[in-house]
This record gives sequence, C-alpha cells and structure tokens, in this order.
Amino acid sequence: MALARSPKMTCLVRTCSGRFCVALLLLLAACGGNSGSGNSPGTVYFFNVLPAANVGDVGSGLALEIFHPQTGTSSVCTIPRGNGMLCTVGTGGVSYVITVRTQPTHPSQSCTVQNRSGTTPSGQGAGTDPGNLGNLGVFCTTNPSRFAYVASGTSNSISAYTIDPASGAPTALAASPFASADPVSIAVEPTGAYAFAVNGNSASASVYSIDHSTGALTAVGGSPVPVGNGPSAVAIDGADGFAYVANQLDNSVSGFSYNTSNGALTPLPGSPYAAGHGPLDVSTTFDPSSFASGPFVYVANSGSNTVSAYVADSLRGSMTAVTGSPFPTGRGPASVAIDGYSHFVYLANQADGTISAFSIDRTSAAPGALSAVPGSPFAAGHSPTAIVVDGYARFVYVANAVDNTVSGYTIDGTTGGLHAIAGSPFPTGAGPSTLTVDNLSKFLYVVNSRANSISVYSIDQSTGVLTTVSGSPFTTAVNPGSISLSQ
Repeated sequence: MALARSPKMTCLVRTCSGRFCVALLLLLAACGGNSGSGNSPGTVYFFNVLPAANVGDVGSGLALEIFHPQTGTSSVCTIPRGNGMLCTVGTGGVSYVITVRTQPTHPSQSCTVQNRSGTTPSGQGAGTDPGNLGNLGVFCTTNPSRFAYVASGTSNSISAYTIDPASGAPTALAASPFASADPVSIAVEPTGAYAFAVNGNSASASVYSIDHSTGALTAVGGSPVPVGNGPSAVAIDGADGFAYVANQLDNSVSGFSYNTSNGALTPLPGSPYAAGHGPLDVSTTFDPSSFASGPFVYVANSGSNTVSAYVADSLRGSMTAVTGSPFPTGRGPASVAIDGYSHFVYLANQADGTISAFSIDRTSAAPGALSAVPGSPFAAGHSPTAIVVDGYARFVYVANAVDNTVSGYTIDGTTGGLHAIAGSPFPTGAGPSTLTVDNLSKFLYVVNSRANSISVYSIDQSTGVLTTVSGSPFTTAVNPGSISLSQ
C-alpha cells in the first residue's frame, strides 16, 4: 500500500556530534484515509524519521518503543543509520508513550524523547490539526571519547589514559599501567562498560570492567577464557552483545556472547568458525538492523590473501559463510575496516602496499557478499599494517609501518573509491602499527610500536587533513600494539 506522506504534524529531532548537529524530522503521516480534508477513523498514523541535513546523523541501532496504555501493548521501531524509517503509532484516537529502548552504538549516543506521550487525532478533519504532537522531539547527543587503552604484550600491561575533549591529548591514569598477560589486541564495547583483550601467549581473552568515573580497569570474574591459538585481534558487536576473536595459528574465529551485566563471555554455538590461512584481523558491521539476515563479520586472512565474510545470527551470534566467501584481496591483508553505514569494506595489504576496497551486497540475493569497487586496489605506503574509517564515512587512514607515515584518503560516498588527501602521507613515530578515531571523529590516534608512543592528530572536518596536536607524541609502555577508546 502506498504511503501518502502528508506532513500534518512536524517535530524536530536533533543529534549533535561536537560541532556537528543533525536535524531529523518526525512526520506524522497517514495511509488508508480518504483524499479529502479529513481522515477516516481507520487512518493509520506513522512517525517518519528522515535525515534533514547531511552533517552527521543518528548513530546505528537507535530503537524507539511505542507503548499503548489503552491495550497494554507495545511495538519497537529500529532506526537504521542513514535511512528513513516509518514507525507505526496506530489508528486515530490511540494513546501512546514513546521511549528510547536502545541507544545508538556507532557512534555511541545518548537519546531522549521529549513530550513523549499523547493521542493520535481521531474523527473527520483531525488530520488538519497539528497541535497534538507538534512538540514531540527525540534529541541525541554523541558521547565523546573519555578514555584510551593501549595494549602492550611485551610489557604485559594495558596503559590507560584520560582524553582531553578539546585537544584530544591523553593523560595517563594514576593507576596505569594495569597488569595483563601478553595483551596483543584490545577493544571496548560501545557503552564503555567493558574492555576485552586477547592474550597471545596464553591463547585466552580477558575481560575488564571500566570504572565510569576514573577509567580504571578491574578483571571480571571468570576471566580470562580460552580462545584459539595465536589470537591476533578482537572485535565487538555492541548492538547484539557478541565478541569475535581471530586466531592466527588455528585459522579460525572464536565467537562469544557477553553478559551486559557482568561482562562474562559464553562461547557461541558452533564456535570456533573456520577462516582462511593466518587470520590477522576481524571487524563487524555496526548496523544489523539494515540486514534481515543479521550483521556481517569480515576477517583478513594474511596467509591466503583473502577476506572471509560471514553473516551472524542476530539472536545467537553464530556465523555462516556468505555466498562466494572468501574473496581475493591484495597480498598479506593485515587489517580490515568497515564504514559506519555498512556499505564498504577496506583492507590494508601489508605485503604489496595497497588497499583493497569492496562494496557490501545488502540485498537478499547474496547478503554480505563483496564486490571490488572501481579503482581497487589503491596505493598506500610501504607495509600498511592498520586501517580505520572515521565515524561519518568521510575519510580512511592507513598506518604504514616501514615509512613511519599515515596515508589519508577521502571516500567517494557513491562508489567507495579512495582519493588521497592533500599533504598525505603524514609523518608518525617509528613503527606505526595500529590506529583509531575518537567517537566524535575529531582526532586520530596512532600507536608507534618502535617508538613506544602515541601520535595524536586533529582531523580537518572538511578535508581530512591531519595536524599534530600539542604535546604529541605521548609516551606508552614498551612495544605498544593496539589501542581502543571508550566513552
């Protein structure tokens, strides 16, 4: 049935990310009514959530619950990132209460509903009256990154820092570093409650609770838990509560669900899952609501020059290889990154100094399958070891370990192609090995393994050009290998 979009009631939804704000319109529309000036009692009302500006948007995973006090029933409307969404309220004369059921996870945001209750118009002519819901609003604020965690296997520790929101500069916590058994990779789940670290020598994963006020780490009960041999990376699916670990020596991926109350890890059905040869990195899509089949997981197989693709069951987390997987890459893919809208996948190919770029099949025919974008592969520096996409899918940055530089690119939003940023590559410390972008996409953090430091850059929001912040580089423990930020 076609929807006749009649903006009878308009409400402002606003989301802010640093200096970026997004206005979204909530439109009360109707279908099934007559074409005259009024609506029939059978009219069905919707909230139509549509982006109204291209300067950022609501993050992935926002879900609104619409409760009807008259009947005691409710429905949930999930808003995929970057897409409009119709949220059914009900027919005329129906009371409702709208609340946020799930907060956005990428980027992490805090949303509230103002003037959240009311009754839909009823009777002839009700559709011309905009007074009932005109002041309804959903307001979202992007949470700034507050803490940084750097894993160092050589020193058996995790260094922790507070982040200055204005300058991006990290300052070591008084209790830092925290003891950890050979952590080679670390990731923080979107709410900032837990950090997950994989330990190379002991083939295990450790979970730490994060003190919301101080950023201090405390090992959770039952941690660490066993994973495969040679764990090299961990990725968190915060929207669904799953963690995935790439096991380099076992050619597999271990999957876990994590308890949001205590951080405890439980192996997923069918785990571990077969990967290619020498999997070095793993990443997941951020917006599972976009896919009827569930979120996608991608693994960089350094030894077989491929990327494995999986669809993960959104309820159980178990993974199934997608049609055509694995897909060929350049030589020695060492790192994989997905844009925040789940449209493109990028891999840094360490052995041939290139970036492989793919578009994600979002149809029901081959969900999660990859197709090379025009112009791929793209040139990088010597031995690119890590890759990251900023939160608004504007820029890609690659750490070149041999050149001691970071290459920067703008993303063609239509094709996914990459174009070098003016002034790229940008100098780093010795041996840049991993990198990340803060939640507001204002700063880039690069871990320099041979220099025992972090280089921090401000990101020009228009061009992507990097500028070293005052005080950079900042000291870490010996041979840092991984970094993750927390709100």
